[in-house]
Amino acid sequence: MSTAGHGARQQQEAARRSVEEAERQLAAARAREHAWSAGAAGEEQVANALAGLEQQGWVVLHDVAWPGRPRANLDHVLIGPGGVLVVDTKNWSGTVTAHPDRGLRSNGYRKTKEVQAVQTARQALLHLIPAVSPDIVAGLICLAAQDQEPVRLDGDVLVVGRAQLLQHVLDRPTVLGAQAIMETAMTLRAALTRQPSAHVPAQAGPGRAPRSVAKPRAGSTRSRKRPTRSPRSDIIQLAAIGVFVGAAVLFPEQLMDAYMSLVNAVVAPVAEDIGQNLQDNMVPTTTPAP
Repeated sequence: MSTAGHGARQQQEAARRSVEEAERQLAAARAREHAWSAGAAGEEQVANALAGLEQQGWVVLHDVAWPGRPRANLDHVLIGPGGVLVVDTKNWSGTVTAHPDRGLRSNGYRKTKEVQAVQTARQALLHLIPAVSPDIVAGLICLAAQDQEPVRLDGDVLVVGRAQLLQHVLDRPTVLGAQAIMETAMTLRAALTRQPSAHVPAQAGPGRAPRSVAKPRAGSTRSRKRPTRSPRSDIIQLAAIGVFVGAAVLFPEQLMDAYMSLVNAVVAPVAEDIGQNLQDNMVPTTTPAP
Protein backbone atom coordinates (compact mmCIF):
# COMPACT_ATOMS: atom_id res chain seq x y z
CA MET A 1 0.00 0.00 0.00
CA SER A 2 1.40 3.36 -0.98
CA THR A 3 1.76 6.06 1.61
CA ALA A 4 0.17 9.50 1.41
CA GLY A 5 2.13 11.95 -0.68
CA HIS A 6 4.35 9.27 -2.25
CA GLY A 7 3.56 10.33 -5.83
CA ALA A 8 4.04 13.99 -5.04
CA ARG A 9 7.39 13.25 -3.39
CA GLN A 10 8.54 11.42 -6.51
CA GLN A 11 7.57 14.39 -8.66
CA GLN A 12 9.34 16.71 -6.25
CA GLU A 13 12.52 14.62 -6.46
CA ALA A 14 12.39 14.61 -10.27
CA ALA A 15 11.90 18.37 -10.30
CA ARG A 16 14.78 18.81 -7.85
CA ARG A 17 17.09 16.87 -10.18
CA SER A 18 15.93 19.04 -13.08
CA VAL A 19 16.73 22.18 -11.11
CA GLU A 20 20.21 20.85 -10.22
CA GLU A 21 20.91 20.02 -13.87
CA ALA A 22 19.74 23.46 -14.98
CA GLU A 23 21.98 25.08 -12.36
CA ARG A 24 24.93 22.94 -13.50
CA GLN A 25 24.42 23.98 -17.14
CA LEU A 26 24.03 27.60 -16.05
CA ALA A 27 27.36 27.48 -14.18
CA ALA A 28 29.07 25.87 -17.19
CA ALA A 29 27.65 28.53 -19.54
CA ARG A 30 28.87 31.29 -17.23
CA ALA A 31 32.35 29.73 -17.14
CA ARG A 32 32.46 29.59 -20.94
CA GLU A 33 31.32 33.18 -21.19
CA HIS A 34 34.03 34.28 -18.75
CA ALA A 35 36.73 32.37 -20.63
CA TRP A 36 35.74 33.85 -24.01
CA SER A 37 35.47 37.32 -22.50
CA ALA A 38 38.95 37.05 -20.96
CA GLY A 39 40.39 35.73 -24.22
CA ALA A 40 38.89 38.58 -26.22
CA ALA A 41 40.18 41.15 -23.74
CA GLY A 42 43.69 39.67 -23.92
CA GLU A 43 43.73 39.77 -27.73
CA GLU A 44 42.61 43.40 -27.69
CA GLN A 45 45.39 44.32 -25.23
CA VAL A 46 48.04 42.61 -27.36
CA ALA A 47 46.69 44.28 -30.50
CA ASN A 48 47.06 47.66 -28.78
CA ALA A 49 50.63 46.76 -27.78
CA LEU A 50 51.46 46.02 -31.42
CA ALA A 51 49.90 49.22 -32.76
CA GLY A 52 53.26 50.93 -33.37
CA LEU A 53 54.66 48.17 -35.58
CA GLU A 54 53.14 49.38 -38.83
CA GLN A 55 55.18 52.59 -38.59
CA GLN A 56 58.29 50.40 -38.47
CA GLY A 57 57.60 48.60 -41.75
CA TRP A 58 55.54 45.72 -40.37
CA VAL A 59 52.20 44.39 -41.59
CA VAL A 60 49.91 43.27 -38.75
CA LEU A 61 46.95 40.90 -39.19
CA HIS A 62 44.53 40.22 -36.34
CA ASP A 63 42.04 37.37 -35.84
CA VAL A 64 42.52 35.63 -39.17
CA ALA A 65 41.54 32.17 -40.38
CA TRP A 66 43.63 29.14 -39.48
CA PRO A 67 44.44 27.28 -42.73
CA GLY A 68 42.70 23.92 -42.82
CA ARG A 69 40.78 24.49 -39.57
CA PRO A 70 37.45 26.24 -40.30
CA ARG A 71 36.51 26.64 -36.63
CA ALA A 72 39.89 27.95 -35.44
CA ASN A 73 41.64 31.29 -35.78
CA LEU A 74 45.10 32.80 -35.50
CA ASP A 75 45.19 35.67 -33.01
CA HIS A 76 47.94 37.74 -34.69
CA VAL A 77 50.23 37.32 -37.70
CA LEU A 78 53.12 39.77 -38.15
CA ILE A 79 55.13 40.23 -41.37
CA GLY A 80 58.08 42.57 -41.32
CA PRO A 81 61.85 43.02 -41.36
CA GLY A 82 62.24 40.48 -38.54
CA GLY A 83 60.41 37.72 -40.40
CA VAL A 84 56.96 36.18 -40.14
CA LEU A 85 55.56 35.68 -36.63
CA VAL A 86 52.37 33.92 -35.58
CA VAL A 87 51.38 35.12 -32.10
CA ASP A 88 48.97 33.25 -29.84
CA THR A 89 47.62 35.33 -26.94
CA LYS A 90 46.98 33.71 -23.55
CA ASN A 91 45.20 35.77 -20.92
CA TRP A 92 45.84 33.45 -17.98
CA SER A 93 45.42 34.43 -14.36
CA GLY A 94 47.50 33.23 -11.44
CA THR A 95 51.10 32.07 -11.61
CA VAL A 96 52.54 31.49 -15.07
CA THR A 97 56.12 30.32 -15.60
CA ALA A 98 58.18 29.61 -18.72
CA HIS A 99 61.45 27.66 -18.65
CA PRO A 100 63.49 26.12 -21.51
CA ASP A 101 63.57 22.73 -19.77
CA ARG A 102 60.41 22.69 -17.64
CA GLY A 103 58.22 24.21 -20.33
CA LEU A 104 55.24 26.52 -19.97
CA ARG A 105 53.08 26.18 -16.87
CA SER A 106 50.00 27.96 -15.55
CA ASN A 107 49.21 27.51 -11.86
CA GLY A 108 51.43 24.42 -11.89
CA TYR A 109 49.77 22.75 -14.90
CA ARG A 110 51.95 22.17 -17.93
CA LYS A 111 50.56 23.73 -21.12
CA THR A 112 51.86 21.21 -23.63
CA LYS A 113 48.85 21.37 -25.96
CA GLU A 114 49.05 25.15 -26.17
CA VAL A 115 52.72 24.99 -27.19
CA GLN A 116 51.99 22.28 -29.76
CA ALA A 117 49.17 24.39 -31.21
CA VAL A 118 51.60 27.23 -31.92
CA GLN A 119 53.99 24.80 -33.60
CA THR A 120 51.11 23.55 -35.78
CA ALA A 121 50.12 27.12 -36.68
CA ARG A 122 53.70 27.88 -37.70
CA GLN A 123 53.74 24.84 -39.99
CA ALA A 124 50.45 25.98 -41.56
CA LEU A 125 51.99 29.33 -42.46
CA LEU A 126 55.06 27.65 -43.93
CA HIS A 127 52.85 25.74 -46.37
CA LEU A 128 51.37 29.02 -47.56
CA ILE A 129 54.71 30.72 -48.22
CA PRO A 130 57.09 27.98 -49.44
CA ALA A 131 59.41 30.56 -51.01
CA VAL A 132 60.25 31.93 -47.55
CA SER A 133 62.97 30.19 -45.56
CA PRO A 134 61.58 28.24 -42.57
CA ASP A 135 64.17 29.88 -40.34
CA ILE A 136 62.44 33.25 -40.51
CA VAL A 137 58.95 31.98 -39.57
CA ALA A 138 58.51 31.85 -35.79
CA GLY A 139 55.76 30.96 -33.33
CA LEU A 140 55.18 33.05 -30.19
CA ILE A 141 52.96 32.78 -27.13
CA CYS A 142 52.20 36.19 -25.64
CA LEU A 143 51.15 36.31 -21.98
CA ALA A 144 48.66 39.17 -21.82
CA ALA A 145 48.54 39.39 -18.01
CA GLN A 146 52.18 38.65 -17.06
CA ASP A 147 55.57 40.23 -17.52
CA GLN A 148 57.92 37.75 -19.15
CA GLU A 149 61.26 38.26 -20.84
CA PRO A 150 61.53 36.16 -24.04
CA VAL A 151 62.09 32.46 -23.29
CA ARG A 152 62.60 29.87 -26.02
CA LEU A 153 60.95 26.53 -25.28
CA ASP A 154 61.74 23.14 -26.73
CA GLY A 155 60.34 23.14 -30.26
CA ASP A 156 61.36 26.72 -31.08
CA VAL A 157 58.28 28.35 -29.53
CA LEU A 158 58.99 31.65 -27.82
CA VAL A 159 57.10 32.85 -24.74
CA VAL A 160 57.06 36.59 -24.04
CA GLY A 161 55.01 38.98 -21.90
CA ARG A 162 52.74 41.60 -23.42
CA ALA A 163 54.86 44.47 -22.10
CA GLN A 164 58.00 42.95 -23.68
CA LEU A 165 56.43 41.84 -26.99
CA LEU A 166 56.84 45.02 -29.03
CA GLN A 167 60.51 45.49 -28.16
CA HIS A 168 61.25 41.83 -28.89
CA VAL A 169 59.70 42.12 -32.36
CA LEU A 170 61.65 45.30 -33.13
CA ASP A 171 64.93 43.77 -31.89
CA ARG A 172 64.74 40.78 -34.22
CA PRO A 173 67.47 40.80 -36.89
CA THR A 174 66.46 41.95 -40.36
CA VAL A 175 65.78 39.00 -42.65
CA LEU A 176 63.19 40.38 -45.11
CA GLY A 177 63.43 43.37 -47.43
CA ALA A 178 60.58 45.69 -48.33
CA GLN A 179 59.68 43.81 -51.53
CA ALA A 180 59.63 40.42 -49.76
CA ILE A 181 57.51 41.87 -46.94
CA MET A 182 54.95 43.21 -49.42
CA GLU A 183 54.73 39.96 -51.41
CA THR A 184 54.54 37.77 -48.31
CA ALA A 185 51.93 39.99 -46.69
CA MET A 186 49.76 39.93 -49.83
CA THR A 187 49.95 36.13 -50.00
CA LEU A 188 49.08 35.64 -46.34
CA ARG A 189 46.35 38.27 -46.29
CA ALA A 190 44.60 36.56 -49.21
CA ALA A 191 45.04 33.06 -47.77
CA LEU A 192 44.01 33.92 -44.19
CA THR A 193 40.95 36.02 -44.96
CA ARG A 194 37.79 34.27 -43.83
CA GLN A 195 35.56 33.32 -46.72
CA PRO A 196 31.75 33.28 -46.39
CA SER A 197 30.40 29.76 -46.20
CA ALA A 198 28.92 28.51 -49.47
CA HIS A 199 27.63 25.27 -50.89
CA VAL A 200 30.44 23.39 -52.59
CA PRO A 201 29.36 21.48 -55.72
CA ALA A 202 30.15 17.79 -55.85
CA GLN A 203 33.26 16.85 -57.77
CA ALA A 204 32.52 15.46 -61.22
CA GLY A 205 33.64 11.90 -61.76
CA PRO A 206 34.56 10.27 -65.07
CA GLY A 207 31.75 10.86 -67.55
CA ARG A 208 29.73 12.87 -65.04
CA ALA A 209 28.97 16.56 -65.35
CA PRO A 210 29.34 18.65 -62.20
CA ARG A 211 26.09 19.52 -60.52
CA SER A 212 25.15 23.16 -60.64
CA VAL A 213 24.79 25.14 -57.45
CA ALA A 214 21.26 26.39 -56.94
CA LYS A 215 21.11 30.03 -55.96
CA PRO A 216 18.58 30.96 -53.27
CA ARG A 217 15.58 32.87 -54.58
CA ALA A 218 15.04 36.44 -53.50
CA GLY A 219 13.03 36.56 -50.31
CA SER A 220 13.52 32.86 -49.66
CA THR A 221 13.96 32.00 -46.01
CA ARG A 222 16.62 29.47 -46.95
CA SER A 223 19.00 32.28 -47.88
CA ARG A 224 18.76 33.84 -44.46
CA LYS A 225 21.59 33.15 -42.09
CA ARG A 226 20.55 31.83 -38.72
CA PRO A 227 21.68 34.21 -35.97
CA THR A 228 24.49 32.97 -33.78
CA ARG A 229 23.49 32.08 -30.24
CA SER A 230 25.53 33.88 -27.64
CA PRO A 231 26.54 32.43 -24.24
CA ARG A 232 24.46 35.16 -22.59
CA SER A 233 21.25 34.00 -24.32
CA ASP A 234 21.97 30.44 -23.11
CA ILE A 235 22.34 31.75 -19.55
CA ILE A 236 19.01 33.60 -19.76
CA GLN A 237 17.20 30.53 -21.11
CA LEU A 238 18.68 28.24 -18.46
CA ALA A 239 17.78 30.70 -15.73
CA ALA A 240 14.20 30.87 -17.04
CA ILE A 241 13.97 27.06 -17.04
CA GLY A 242 15.26 26.94 -13.46
CA VAL A 243 12.69 29.53 -12.32
CA PHE A 244 9.84 27.69 -14.04
CA VAL A 245 10.82 24.30 -12.59
CA GLY A 246 11.24 25.81 -9.13
CA ALA A 247 7.82 27.41 -9.36
CA ALA A 248 6.29 24.10 -10.42
CA VAL A 249 7.77 22.41 -7.32
CA LEU A 250 6.97 25.10 -4.76
CA PHE A 251 3.67 26.45 -6.07
CA PRO A 252 1.98 23.74 -8.20
CA GLU A 253 -1.60 24.83 -7.42
CA GLN A 254 -0.91 28.52 -8.02
CA LEU A 255 0.84 27.68 -11.30
CA MET A 256 -2.13 25.60 -12.50
CA ASP A 257 -4.58 28.37 -11.50
CA ALA A 258 -2.52 30.90 -13.46
CA TYR A 259 -2.49 28.59 -16.49
CA MET A 260 -6.27 28.08 -16.41
CA SER A 261 -6.80 31.83 -16.03
CA LEU A 262 -4.65 32.37 -19.10
CA VAL A 263 -6.66 29.80 -21.04
CA ASN A 264 -9.99 31.39 -20.01
CA ALA A 265 -8.72 34.88 -20.80
CA VAL A 266 -7.16 34.12 -24.19
CA VAL A 267 -8.40 30.86 -25.68
CA ALA A 268 -12.08 31.03 -24.73
CA PRO A 269 -12.77 34.46 -26.32
CA VAL A 270 -10.96 33.40 -29.50
CA ALA A 271 -13.01 30.21 -29.72
CA GLU A 272 -16.21 32.18 -29.13
CA ASP A 273 -15.32 34.64 -31.92
CA ILE A 274 -14.56 31.81 -34.32
CA GLY A 275 -17.90 30.15 -33.55
CA GLN A 276 -19.79 33.41 -34.01
CA ASN A 277 -18.06 34.03 -37.36
CA LEU A 278 -18.98 30.57 -38.58
CA GLN A 279 -22.58 31.08 -37.56
CA ASP A 280 -22.77 34.48 -39.29
CA ASN A 281 -21.32 33.08 -42.52
CA MET A 282 -23.70 30.12 -42.78
CA VAL A 283 -26.06 30.35 -45.80
CA PRO A 284 -29.65 29.47 -44.79
CA THR A 285 -31.30 26.80 -46.92
CA THR A 286 -34.79 27.51 -48.34
CA THR A 287 -37.46 24.94 -49.08
CA PRO A 288 -39.50 25.52 -52.30
CA ALA A 289 -43.17 26.24 -51.68
CA PRO A 290 -45.55 23.42 -52.52
